[in-house]
Amino acid sequence: ELLGSLGELAREEGICVLYNDIDDFWTPSLDAPMALHLHDDYGDPHPKQGVPSKAQLIHLVGREQELDRIEARVRSAFSGTCAVGRNLPTDLVATHPDAT
Repeated sequence: ELLGSLGELAREEGICVLYNDIDDFWTPSLDAPMALHLHDDYGDPHPKQGVPSKAQLIHLVGREQELDRIEARVRSAFSGTCAVGRNLPTDLVATHPDAT
């Protein structure tokens, strides 16, 4: 499952994962580095703590250098499953193909 795979990758790499389902953002830990980055710096909704059962978007949030290091791996691993884009230097996003 995509939610679990990207969450596991985030834990391995020490970056934050944010799950987005319509207007709700979720993260396993509000204490994770950069867990509030999109909220504080870009006005996205304040994330709730936890992991949702579904998500339209999955954000991998970290320092630019960290995302540079894993971007090709994420694109390769999930190319047939979802669209992967770099919205910000600090935000790598996987989008479910049925997201509207």
